[in-house]
Amino acid sequence: MESNGEEKVELEDILHRLREDGLDIEACTADEHLCHLWRIYQRAEGTLQATIHDLEGVRKQQDSEMKEVENYVDHIRNLSEEREAMTAEYERENELLRMELHRLKLEQETQAKEVEEMLDQEGLAEIAHSGPSEQVAYLLVERATLLEKLELAERKVDSQSITGSNRETDLRGE
Repeated sequence: MESNGEEKVELEDILHRLREDGLDIEACTADEHLCHLWRIYQRAEGTLQATIHDLEGVRKQQDSEMKEVENYVDHIRNLSEEREAMTAEYERENELLRMELHRLKLEQETQAKEVEEMLDQEGLAEIAHSGPSEQVAYLLVERATLLEKLELAERKVDSQSITGSNRETDLRGE
C-alpha cells in the first residue's frame, strides 16, 4: 500500500513538473508526456555530464595546484636547509677566526714582552714600555747617531794613520 502512496505522490510531482514546463497535461497524450519527460531527462543527463566534466577539471586543477604548492614547500625546505648549512659553516668559520685571532693576540703579547725584556737587558728601559713605532723611531735615531760617531772615528783613525805614516817616513829618512 505504501508503494501506491509513493507512486501517487511521484505521479503528482511529474504532472506538476509538466505544468511548470508549460505543457497542457489535459490536451497532451501519454506519449507526448513521455517525450517531454525524456527531453527533461536528457537535459538533466547532459547537465550532469557537463558538471562531472567540470568537476574533473576542477580536481585536475586542484591536483596541479597542490603539486605546485608541494614543489614550493620543497623549494622553501631546501632553501632553509641550505641556509642552515651555510649558517653552520659560517659559525665554524667564525669560531676558527676567533681562535686564530686569540692565537695572534697571544703571539703579539709574547713578542711585545720579549722586545721589552731585550730592551731592558740592553739598558733601554726608557723605551721598553713604549709602542712599537716609538721604539723603532728611537732605535733609528740611535743608529743614525752611532753611524755619525763611527764615521768620525774612522776619519780620526785615518788621519792618525796618515800622520803616523808620515812620521815613520820622516824617521826612516833621518
